[in-house]
Amino acid sequence: MQGDLTQADGHAERKAALDMVHRHSPGSTRRLTLGADKGYDAGGFVRDLRQAARRSIDWGALPAAQISYRVAVDLDGNGLAVDQGGALELSPVRTLRRDTDDLNGDGLTDAQLVWIEGDEVRVLANNLIPPGAQGNPQGLWFEQAGLGLRVTLRTEHTSGPRDAPVRVVLTEAITPRN
Repeated sequence: MQGDLTQADGHAERKAALDMVHRHSPGSTRRLTLGADKGYDAGGFVRDLRQAARRSIDWGALPAAQISYRVAVDLDGNGLAVDQGGALELSPVRTLRRDTDDLNGDGLTDAQLVWIEGDEVRVLANNLIPPGAQGNPQGLWFEQAGLGLRVTLRTEHTSGPRDAPVRVVLTEAITPRN
């Protein structure tokens, strides 16, 4: 068992895991099991999706490699996400998808998970497995599961040219509210 102390930067946990794997078994191609904090930074979108207004999701469009939704917010300043007439107040549309169009202008496409609301674009995860790679349908996938969603995020990273890739799969069941 190993552990590392790192500066939090959104990528530290994955980098530390790779470093520990290579210290433990340099150059190995055998399978290793890694344990990690389930709530690492790339999972922040899961918390946001849990706040999604159920009726704002186009359930007929699933399964898909992207999802759009809205969350309940206090738009009129009355302290509640409900207006004076009792209607639910909702945010602008938010979309989670692969950054195929380089929306954030960093020159990287297809390998990034982005969160989009209006003109705001945030990168939530890097190193998504390309569509169809490794026999997987997508590095990012949303599907209906019962009354909720199942989200699958697959990433792959290699520290160096001779290192074996480390693959991470996050699968989360989410029940939207409202």
